[in-house]
Amino acid sequence: MIDSIALDPQSSRRGTLLEFAVEENQSEFVKLLLENNADPDVFTPSKGYRPIHEAAEKGHVECLRLLLSARADVNARSSANGRTALHELLSGWEDTSSYKSAFKELVNHPKIDINIEDDDESTPLEIAACKKLELQVNQLIALGAVITENVREALQDYRPDLLRPDLGFQHFNNNTHVTETELRSELFKAIRNNNPEQCEAILNQASSINITIDLNKTDTDGPTYLQFACEAGFSNVVEFLLNHGARPDVTSITKDKKPIFLACIAGNNKIIQLLLENRASTTDRCPDTEQTVLHEITQRLSRDPNKYFACLQMILAYQNDDFNINAQDHTGNTALNFAVMSGCQEAVLLLLRHGADISIVNVAGVSPLRRIHPKILKAYLDECITSNRKSPTASDFVLSFDYSFLSAPLHSNTYETEAEFEAVVFPEVPKLSRRSEIEILREIASSKRLQPLLRHPIIRSFVSYKWHKISWAFWLNCVLFLIMIVMLTSYVVLLKDVDGKNKNMTSIATDDNKPEMNIYLRVLLNSSIAIFAIGLFCRELFQMSIDFERYLHSFENYVEILLIVSTMMMLATREDIHVAVNFAAIAIILAWLELLLLVGRYPELSTYIAAFVTVSKTFLIMLFGYSLLIVGFALSFYVLNVFDDENDEELTATQGITRSIMKCYVMMTGELDYGDLNFEEKPFVSKGVFLFFVFLVTIILLNLLNALAVSDTQIIKNK
Repeated sequence: MIDSIALDPQSSRRGTLLEFAVEENQSEFVKLLLENNADPDVFTPSKGYRPIHEAAEKGHVECLRLLLSARADVNARSSANGRTALHELLSGWEDTSSYKSAFKELVNHPKIDINIEDDDESTPLEIAACKKLELQVNQLIALGAVITENVREALQDYRPDLLRPDLGFQHFNNNTHVTETELRSELFKAIRNNNPEQCEAILNQASSINITIDLNKTDTDGPTYLQFACEAGFSNVVEFLLNHGARPDVTSITKDKKPIFLACIAGNNKIIQLLLENRASTTDRCPDTEQTVLHEITQRLSRDPNKYFACLQMILAYQNDDFNINAQDHTGNTALNFAVMSGCQEAVLLLLRHGADISIVNVAGVSPLRRIHPKILKAYLDECITSNRKSPTASDFVLSFDYSFLSAPLHSNTYETEAEFEAVVFPEVPKLSRRSEIEILREIASSKRLQPLLRHPIIRSFVSYKWHKISWAFWLNCVLFLIMIVMLTSYVVLLKDVDGKNKNMTSIATDDNKPEMNIYLRVLLNSSIAIFAIGLFCRELFQMSIDFERYLHSFENYVEILLIVSTMMMLATREDIHVAVNFAAIAIILAWLELLLLVGRYPELSTYIAAFVTVSKTFLIMLFGYSLLIVGFALSFYVLNVFDDENDEELTATQGITRSIMKCYVMMTGELDYGDLNFEEKPFVSKGVFLFFVFLVTIILLNLLNALAVSDTQIIKNK
């Protein structure tokens, strides 16, 4: 998983993962790294660059846009030459749409300083002037770039008209010949300077000469005025724009994130409040990531918990009926996923209190429950238990248990994931929905970190309530299965009786020495067992249809399948008793084993049966590992004829080896039967091998298995 590795490892050849992705213009990987908290300003000493310099120099506009959205420092200077991203862009300029778009992204950034000098005392305007980039020079001058002597000399030859002094707003005041374009340019400068008073004066001037400035239009194909002010964090300007008709949900062509998204990214609680008071929507999503404002806030909690937690509180305080706190982005993550990953306990608890679903899984199959800290979950579970605040000894004392976290409301969210993202990270993985409350409890039980919470009153009471509701189904299942076992056992005993007389079922049916009742009994048992086996088969098909993958992971299901197969084969071969008894022997063992597992679901017996199953698994795993040693000793004993006697001359090699292996497994339990062993042919070697077997297998291995059994039993009891 991408969140389980270091995202900024230094490479001797390339630098960091992020820089490599930017250099190769792999915008999807850049997005993935940034979403998983890669540092957008990571510095590579070997180059003296940051990723933003690489993106600007090569005109990788999408990577540049992603870095700026991740709060990369737009004014960061390289250690090699002191240049900013704007310097690098203009130095490597190519007359392509990508470079032009990258230029707009940089100059429209609210925090850019366009007058920074590099180590050669050159400004971006000087570089643009020397390259004769007239459009870019004009825009930089309009944005307030300082015209130095070097710039003046460069422009004097081919564009002296650009050297006229900037007269500022005073030049337009009471000037009836001023144009709307000039007023809009001055308004943008005033907003950029965070000067609402000058903005007011410009609008008044426009009104006095019958010019209407639409505050919802973009300026030079950049962001709207409100978008710019929200991203810059100018709360006074935002308030001014909203009061003068700026709509909070309008976006520009080049910047599709709405103002409230930009305010959430910046973590500006005051601006968020202003937008919400002016009916900004909190239900919209980003077109490219399907993220809501909650996603934007929660995935930045680790950067400044206090600032972004205040924003989260503000958003949740203004939620309406259409607000979906469990909305999933294109990776399937909810806001709770990001909050849990940030480790901010207050944010996680706040989301849970407002109905966030802890069970929704993302495209990787990971839910917030898998990552949540046990202390945070315990704190929330404690809040799910309330009282009427009366004394516990009072007759009307009431405790209330809230189980809503186990059955959070499910909103429609079944759209497919983005094809590009699937191809890069999780190929052909569909978006997954929330799980049932039993699956939530199962995940808690399977997590070593969360297992102690199974003792919490809210979970124990829920499990008790569930058991009270469905116990009738358990007992019905037990009774029906017990009836089947009684009939199967009777049938098997009858088969044994027939086999002992060396007869088949047909001959028994016509045997004059048998009462007629036995014929009817055999037919009844045969039909009843077949009906029960078919019913059991239908039940297994139903379970497969519900969740086939989970069905395959259950040992009990394999026992039931083998039971059905062996039972049907027993009935099918009833005419040949010698074959039928083999299947009967297997069926009867599996039937009683299944009954044991079934009874183990009863709460009072579950601990003991769980210990039995766990110890059995441990023994089988250990025996499988040490079986090589057992086979080695068995072959050694076979070669030395330790198990041979006068009656074994007719045994083949295969039969002899098989017998040696079986005897070694029996001897491992302590049944050495020393007096029956043959040490006469090769006394020295055979006795040495036998003593070595006793030491390694009977003493060490057997005691090791016993110790593991005790350990497993103790662990289960502690749970």
